[in-house]
Amino acid sequence: MGYQQKSYKKFIATAATATLVASAIVPVASASFSDVADTHEFAGYINKAVEAELIKGYADGTFGINDNLKRSQVVLIIGRYLEKLGYTSKETTSPWLDVKDEEVIKYGNIVKEAGVFTGYADGTLKGGSFITRENMAVVLDRLAEKVTDTSFSKVAEGIEDKKIADLATANADYQASIQALRDLGISTVENFNPKGNVKRGQFAKFIVTAVEKINEIAPEVPEAPELVVESVNAINAITVVEGTDVHAALPKTVEATVVDSKDKVTLDIKWTAPEGFEGKDGEYTFTGTVSSADEKVVISEDKATVTVKVTIDKTAPTIESVKVNGTTATYDKGVITLTQGSAVDSIEITMSEAVVLPADLNVLFDTVDFDANSGAPTDFEGRAYGTVSLKEGDNKTIIINPSENNGVAAYVGTVTFKLSGTVKDLVGNDFSGAIPTLQVTSK
Repeated sequence: MGYQQKSYKKFIATAATATLVASAIVPVASASFSDVADTHEFAGYINKAVEAELIKGYADGTFGINDNLKRSQVVLIIGRYLEKLGYTSKETTSPWLDVKDEEVIKYGNIVKEAGVFTGYADGTLKGGSFITRENMAVVLDRLAEKVTDTSFSKVAEGIEDKKIADLATANADYQASIQALRDLGISTVENFNPKGNVKRGQFAKFIVTAVEKINEIAPEVPEAPELVVESVNAINAITVVEGTDVHAALPKTVEATVVDSKDKVTLDIKWTAPEGFEGKDGEYTFTGTVSSADEKVVISEDKATVTVKVTIDKTAPTIESVKVNGTTATYDKGVITLTQGSAVDSIEITMSEAVVLPADLNVLFDTVDFDANSGAPTDFEGRAYGTVSLKEGDNKTIIINPSENNGVAAYVGTVTFKLSGTVKDLVGNDFSGAIPTLQVTSK
């Protein structure tokens, strides 16, 4: 239920519904219904209910003033009234097993969640059936309690009962509601006819007089005062490494002080980058527009924007860790030196920033320095020897597989490998120089 407590008078203050609180109901020109004479006792009530957009006539131009009121029609009328007060429902499925009509589903969810009209215990509405006068009395009583926190029955407790000759014929659970309608002037007949059906013309009078009584007994909830923003807190400058998503790094909210109050309010910020911003290193001023979802917060034009200084550093990437064959290795000055008696099957280099690898990147022999007695060939320089890729799900970790056949240890002496291409960060800076070379010295 989306209702927010506010002045209950707001419903009848709108142009469409102001007529519901006229000081007196008098016959007026009917709302062009062919079956409602201007002099009919219900004409004024029908007009008010129609102008308030609570009830509608038929497509043939009639109102059906003497037609029995269907239960589904009550759902629509009460649901529209609650909707105008701010009640809503997020539910979209039918609240009753036998209801398929979209409008009845919409307003049915509102009235059912509000506890005003709940339907039968078997999960049906029986919307085509007619509502009895005693059932109607209970619905209006619940409506008053939902909107004002006080039922008509409770309000009428201090009033001397007016005579209802046939009250004893009503369901015992409904008698207090019927008596309340009589005592409060919503019903004006001595014989209420509890088991009889409600006519559409009668219900127009009932709903108009019930709403008038609701507005009479409802407590006037004072409107919350406006919160005028006096000043918005300064936002501290930030420094990020080139390649960082600056918008993600900027604060999403800021606190502000309110005039004549020590209270603080939290404002939302929507940031705008300076013109031509490409994320390169340098200093920039971002501008933010502040706003509040609270309608009571007033932000003047001169308080509506904030700025923040953003410094982007082109910081050289660093190596966070190196693993060879799954074991942490040491490196110095960009060189991983291994005295290795077995093949180097894999090298993991985890960088401080995300990187992008070219599609054709691989590992090359850079230099080969063999022992005089090695007998190994000396023409491997520049030859591809291995593959390079990013670790799955981790764009900061480079996986190098320098051995394809017998592995590095097949050679005697010192062998230096390097990458064949350029490694870049997310904004295009060359990180290749930060990638360590691998020197393997056999025993």
